[in-house]
Amino acid sequence: MGMETSLLILIAFVSAIIFILFGLLIVVYIITKPYPNLEVTADSELYFYNAKTDSQERFPSIKDKPTVTLSVIVPAYREEKRLGKMLDEALPYLDGRRARDPTFSFEVIVVDDGSDDATDRVALYYSRRVGPDRLRLLKLARNLGKGGAVRRGMLAARGQRLLFADADGATRFSDLDRLERELQSCTGGEQNTVAMVTPVIIVKIIDYNVGGLAIL
Repeated sequence: MGMETSLLILIAFVSAIIFILFGLLIVVYIITKPYPNLEVTADSELYFYNAKTDSQERFPSIKDKPTVTLSVIVPAYREEKRLGKMLDEALPYLDGRRARDPTFSFEVIVVDDGSDDATDRVALYYSRRVGPDRLRLLKLARNLGKGGAVRRGMLAARGQRLLFADADGATRFSDLDRLERELQSCTGGEQNTVAMVTPVIIVKIIDYNVGGLAIL
């Protein structure tokens, strides 16, 4: 009898744990969303500052026809100390690329992800220096997290190709040439493709249309 009682108690305990976990899963499912909330909470998020005309201009939409070759999205949260160093590498590289290839054009979109430091002022300094056609600031009214900031930046991009790069400068911009070569060799430029470069220079090419994966 004692063994049967212990077994019943164990079954009841396990059942209670399973019931509680199932209830928690239901609660999590109800109160969470699969994607970050990208709802615009301030009209200012729809505009960027044009220093040439001293006015606010509306960001385009990713649904519009591309007008530049490459859009570089830089999510930045409290990056006042590292953003300038990253841009000092990225902008000369992109300008050099444009000088060598007249068909190449670019824009950089710095997405200030609700920072409470001088991240936005650093971005505006570079925008004034190089012009709003080459660098724009998208300042979010609240923090969306890295994924949300990247998505918001890409939704406002003008590029035929979209690249996101961290504001800490962990990855060298000179690796972009290799990245594009692998993209071209993987799909011939005709299919939707994602490519990644890590700080240790491992490139992964993923072609979602054909399911191919190459690690270089």
